[in-house]
Amino acid sequence: MKKLFALLLSGLLIQSCIVDGHSDIRTKLVNVTNHTIQIVPYHNGNEVQSGIITIYPEKTTEVAIWRGIGKANPQNLGYELQYCDSVKLLFEDQRKIIYLNSGISNQSGIAYSSVRNLINPNNYSKVIEFETIHSITGYFNYTFTEQDYLDAKQ
Repeated sequence: MKKLFALLLSGLLIQSCIVDGHSDIRTKLVNVTNHTIQIVPYHNGNEVQSGIITIYPEKTTEVAIWRGIGKANPQNLGYELQYCDSVKLLFEDQRKIIYLNSGISNQSGIAYSSVRNLINPNNYSKVIEFETIHSITGYFNYTFTEQDYLDAKQ
């Protein structure tokens, strides 16, 4: 009986030493154009200065990192931008694209349902590099193409 109790107790102690796991999810914006891009979020019609992101020509910029203890639901920059009314994509020569959030239809711009809308989290490609029952590591990419530049308005 003592041996059985010792065996059960050691099993419980080993179980309690298991690390809770971790989450490491990154969002990368990829600029395959020859143009510098500036992303300007708007909330209640006002620019969010702290949220402005610049991506240089033919560069990839990591713009968001979600890290924590335990396995989290992977999220990308689109989830973070959902508090915005809209997001302006501005090329260096002042061409621009406006991405609209869901429920906003009184402005001209790229609708939330479009596959090219930066705000819609479903428009990011997802890569899971490592996943267990307790951990997840991966990244999301959103790629700006030359077609985005050609579609932008002056």
